[in-house]
Amino acid sequence: MDLPFAQKCWCGSAGIDQIITLSDHFEASFGTAYGSTYKRTSFIDRAIFIVDRQSTIKYLQMVN
Repeated sequence: MDLPFAQKCWCGSAGIDQIITLSDHFEASFGTAYGSTYKRTSFIDRAIFIVDRQSTIKYLQMVN
């Protein structure tokens, strides 16, 4: 649920410039669809999803 600005800052500080980040901040539709939204707080688990062009999840890591 990080804002795009926060994602850009994190990528910049980590030296990451070859990925596309997406934010679920406004609608929470991704978190809801993939079952990673906390119902009580509307936060999303910290997670890494690598999704190909056909929308197939190729890698998933749920971060504690």
